[in-house]
Amino acid sequence: YLPSPLVVWDALIDSFQNPDPASGVDMWQNIGASLRRFVIGFCLALGIAVPLGLIMGFSKWIGALSKPVVEVFRPIPPIAWVPFLFVVMGMVWGPIIAIFIGVFFPVLSNVIFGVKSVDPQLIDAGKSLGASKSDIFAKVVFPYTIPFLMTGIRIGLGIGWMCIVAAEMIGAKGGGVGLYILNQANIGRYEYMFAGMVVIAVLGV
Repeated sequence: YLPSPLVVWDALIDSFQNPDPASGVDMWQNIGASLRRFVIGFCLALGIAVPLGLIMGFSKWIGALSKPVVEVFRPIPPIAWVPFLFVVMGMVWGPIIAIFIGVFFPVLSNVIFGVKSVDPQLIDAGKSLGASKSDIFAKVVFPYTIPFLMTGIRIGLGIGWMCIVAAEMIGAKGGGVGLYILNQANIGRYEYMFAGMVVIAVLGV
């Protein structure tokens, strides 16, 4: 069950040169499938979470209305949604939406926290200089929030990457590194399973 590092290295090289006997797909195609799902899910999450977080943090009444909804869904692990997503979204969009959920909440939470952490003196200084509410939002609040946004992206990347591997193991159409790892374990090719784990680690970095 535990092959030597040299055997795993040989399996890793072979996985890029020859297709997987279980699926007929080589490692390059699996990597492409996983990255394609990840990029789509990540971009969707970023495109929705950033403006929503800025609005929720900047507007008191919108934040008050939406916070209970966010707090209900935020603690649910993204993987818990996967079976439901496969039923509703299918095997193509199911893994993508799982990544979306994994990335969405860390980015949203950090952006909201960033907006609420803006130094009030900066806002008061902007008002004293005649800045409108939109000017304060664009030139004070948003730039101040960028470091918090980057923290959310960093956390979301890690969670989203775990989500894609788990979602692909549960079921995915068109290959994927997570599905590759599961296939190798099912047919007893443990050196290739560990080779897939090495690929996951390298891509994660």
